[in-house]
Order: sequence, then C-alpha cells, then structure tokens
Amino acid sequence: MVLKAVVAQALPLLAASLLAMQAAAPAESASARMTSASAALATGRNAEAAEEFQKVLAIDRTLAAAYAGLGIALGRLGRYPEAVAAFQDGIRVAPHDAALHYNLAVVHQSLERYDEAATEYREAITAKHDFADALSNLAIVEGKLGHFAAVIDACESLLRVNPRSARAHYTKGWALSQLDRWTEAADEYRSALAVDPRYVDASVALGVAYSQLGREEKAIDTLRAAVALEPGRADARVALGASYGNLGRWEQAAAEFEAAIRLDPPSAAAHYNLGRAYAKLARRDAAITAYTDAIRLDRDYAEAHFNLALAYTDGAQHGEAIAHYKEALRVKPDYAAARFNLALALLATGQRAAALDEERALRAIDGNLADQLHRLMAR
Repeated sequence: MVLKAVVAQALPLLAASLLAMQAAAPAESASARMTSASAALATGRNAEAAEEFQKVLAIDRTLAAAYAGLGIALGRLGRYPEAVAAFQDGIRVAPHDAALHYNLAVVHQSLERYDEAATEYREAITAKHDFADALSNLAIVEGKLGHFAAVIDACESLLRVNPRSARAHYTKGWALSQLDRWTEAADEYRSALAVDPRYVDASVALGVAYSQLGREEKAIDTLRAAVALEPGRADARVALGASYGNLGRWEQAAAEFEAAIRLDPPSAAAHYNLGRAYAKLARRDAAITAYTDAIRLDRDYAEAHFNLALAYTDGAQHGEAIAHYKEALRVKPDYAAARFNLALALLATGQRAAALDEERALRAIDGNLADQLHRLMAR
C-alpha cells in the first residue's frame, strides 16, 4: 500500500514584521510618519499602516523600508496586486534589499506563483546568504515545482546556516523520498528527530520510509510511537495500517484505517485502504462501500476505481466492473492492470471486439502482459 508522500509545511505567508528598516534618516515629517506606520503594522492595524506608509512615500519616494511596510500591510489585507507593486517599486529603489525580495516572494507564494517566488527567494539569498527563512521557503516552493534536487540544495544551504534545523532535515528527507532515495530519506528523518524527538511529522515520514525499505516491524514501532505522541494524527494511523497490511495482519490494519476515518472522515486514502483490508478479510460488500466512499471523496482516485472494479468482478457484476476499469483508465491511461482486466471483463460479457481493442492498447504499454492476455483470449 503506497501512501502519498508527506508534504512539507510552508512558513507563514507574510513576514510578522519589517525585516529591514535601515534606510537613511528621512526628513523629519517622513520620520514621524514612519514611526506611526510601523507601530500600526506591528499591532496589526494594517489598513491604517498602509495609509501611513503611503503618506511617507508621498513625502520621500526613496525609502525602501516604507515600500516594504506598505507591501506587507497590503498583503495582510489580501490586496495582493497592490502588495506586489509596492515591493517591486521598493526593489527599483533598493535592488539588493533582501527584505523586499523576500516579502515579494512570500506574496507570489501565497498566490501559488511558485516560479516567481523561487526567483525572488534566490534574490533575497543572494543579498543575504544566511537568510534562513528565505532558504526554508525556497525549499518549499521548489518542492511545489517538483524540483526535488533544488529542494535538497536549499536544505543543505539552510543546514550550513543552522545545523540544528529539524525542519531542514525533514524537508530534505521529503525531497529524497520523492526521488525514491529511501535510505537517505530515513537518515534525514532520524536527524530531524535527533534535534526534536517530538517532531511527529518526521516520525510519520520515518515510519513510511521504513515501510518502503521493507522494514515493517521497525515501521510499526515508529508509527505507534508517533500515534502515542499525537493520537489525533489520521495520517499516522493510515501509515500504521498500511504496515500491518504489508505483514498480512489485516484485522489490525482495518482497525487503524477505521480509526483514521473517525479522526478524518474526508480522507480518501483511509477509505481506500480500509477497502483493501476488507477485501483481504473477504468482506466484499464492506470493501465495495469503502472504495465507493473513497471515490466519492476523490473521483480521480484511479486505484480506488480499479479495486472497486475487482470487487465487482469477484461478484460477477461485470457491468459495474467495466465502468470502474474505464474510470481508472480515464485517470491513468497507461494503467496496464486496469486495461488487462477491462479486456477480460469485456470478453466475459460477449464484447470480443472491444476486448481486442483493449489488447492492442495494452500492447503499447506492456507487451508481456498483452501476450498473457492474448493467450487467455485465445482459449
């Protein structure tokens, strides 16, 4: 049972305060306005802060710190296009101001404009090489872009700045797991836990890594410890159930998946895995219900469609099986097992021409499986 990888959590989307307020001393009237604007920003009076920073800039348009404060206030107010414009105006005044680049990146990140965010985080890091928050967020946006080697590079840079960053070890482990480098991922998760033994995200991820490495008993011990630390973690229960299942301990697996659903009813993964446990326990009707619930929560869950189709096939409900094999193939057209089984279901319902079409399509995906299908159809 393969689980979806644990995703690193982002740092706060907007800086809690101005990161740099080191502009040259402004004129007296601008200075007073800056003091007032900064106080408003610090106490969360963002509309007032924005207005005051605009007044500062009306007096002196060369103050980088005023642009930074204005952008942060506007961002907190959800006025993102204006925030972007403020930071960009500030960068034109102070091209090497790390805070301006950082906060512009944060706004891009909040808008899911990850390429732009990565560019601005890199600019911030160029201006301030030990900028830990920028390095941490850069790792996250590179992960969003699927640039896992870049995530690893950013985490290693962060660890040079702060060798005891549990999050950096965790995020590096996550990136390694995306590259199927599970032994190295496990090393990073253990390093994260050496810094923070109560880091439950790292414990869950380490348990999944042990499972991927075939060390199921170690995975179970690690995941049970994670559940003990945080009993409400549904993902830990799903991972623990998966390890029990991998050892054939399906009653225990089902209990964990049921607990996960009680904790997180919208978890499609929990319902899907529960369906697999019920199927192994010969509880076909319950498996069908669980798979159906998974699909209700995620209609593009190809594996749930496939396993639901298998359950219908077991009950000779070929029409329903065909519908769900087709749904699995809609989501994953190269799903060889689904195409193989669809051809057999079509053959069982007298649709030989359609079955031959599936054989031809399968041959382009998996020639060996297509040969096996051809032999079965020739009988």
